[in-house]
Amino acid sequence: MRVGLIGAGVVGGRRAALVANTPGAELITVADALIDRAAHLAGEYEAEAVADWRHVAESPEIDTVIVSASNDIHAPASIAALEAGKNVLCEKPLARTPDEAREVHMAAKRTGLTLKTGFNHRHYPAVLHARKIADSGELGSILWMRCRYGHKGTGPIDKGWFVQPEISGGGTFLDNGVHVLDICRWFMGDFVEACGFAVNTFWRSIDPVEDNGFGLFRTADGRIAQVHASWNQWEIIFSVEIFFERGSIAIDRSAHIRVARRSSDWEEIEVEERHFHEPFQDSWRLDWLEFLAAVEEGRQPLGNARDGWKAVEMAHAVYTSSRERRFVTLGAEPA
Repeated sequence: MRVGLIGAGVVGGRRAALVANTPGAELITVADALIDRAAHLAGEYEAEAVADWRHVAESPEIDTVIVSASNDIHAPASIAALEAGKNVLCEKPLARTPDEAREVHMAAKRTGLTLKTGFNHRHYPAVLHARKIADSGELGSILWMRCRYGHKGTGPIDKGWFVQPEISGGGTFLDNGVHVLDICRWFMGDFVEACGFAVNTFWRSIDPVEDNGFGLFRTADGRIAQVHASWNQWEIIFSVEIFFERGSIAIDRSAHIRVARRSSDWEEIEVEERHFHEPFQDSWRLDWLEFLAAVEEGRQPLGNARDGWKAVEMAHAVYTSSRERRFVTLGAEPA
């Protein structure tokens, strides 16, 4: 596997290290608009450094592309790489807008190649354990979900491309929020309707992007997911709560899970708690291994192009709802 990396920031550095530790994989080229940054990272792995991402997407020497640049690069770079015959791992969000994300999804379908969205939070040990419990059916069907994901902002939050909507596509709801939007879909399936608010509660200078987003999402059979994403949580929170017919699951941060099971006579609640000791960084490794396995097995990866598109669609449905003060319909599929 000959890998090209687009984007040499913090996440790009993590991805480069994973490539270097993969038998049979070689990092060939690192692209970044800041050529000095590209050269620094490329130098660690004896790779080529370039400024233009198109060199990576189009190079016949490369068969696999990792896109970890700013959000405005995600869709064009992913589509170009797919059309050049390369498998792609693209960081979240898959694109700035639902239309862009849908085009990536269509390119993956058209080419038949692998496109994985970098939803590493699916690979948190507590989230994976919750998925196993949900799939087993022991707690019955999922009734509703409540998710919160917040931090203090990557400060100063009012600097850089994250708060420039033409580059980022949105604020916290599309940034950290997109992870829990994806997790809600992963557990509950597609949503058909959304409403919510995108607001500035503290970081006033970042308008028009938001520092807090609040969304409600409804499935076709009437089940509800509630999501709150924040850039002024101050003390980080990652909370996923799933409520079933016969119990509930609560995930705190990435490694702690609490499972409550009710008795058949409604009188007793049995609580089981478990703390996983796998490091946070292990989710990135598992995300990468899932991508490699999907390529090798010729199957859809966990967190594919459609998943990436649908999460962006959910975020923008809340933006539209907040702006236009109405419910927003979800679910239109491309022809």
